[in-house]
Amino acid sequence: MNLKEVPSFLTRLRELNSLDLQANNLHDLPDFLNALPKLTDVTMGDNYAITRNEAKKKELQRRFPKIHFNFDDEYD
Repeated sequence: MNLKEVPSFLTRLRELNSLDLQANNLHDLPDFLNALPKLTDVTMGDNYAITRNEAKKKELQRRFPKIHFNFDDEYD
């Protein structure tokens, strides 16, 4: 994938509990992810603007407290 942003249609997926966003070109995540009631796991590996930036990772964990993030880069 080569996403530069998370698509807004995800807001309609009310039963979504995990999201794999590995290997994209993401620099941030939209606040609407907090509105997904069952989302608890997000995989972010290989989004280097995020996964190699400790401050950004901490910011995401603060903004999305109910979500467990996996920031491991598989393809180093």
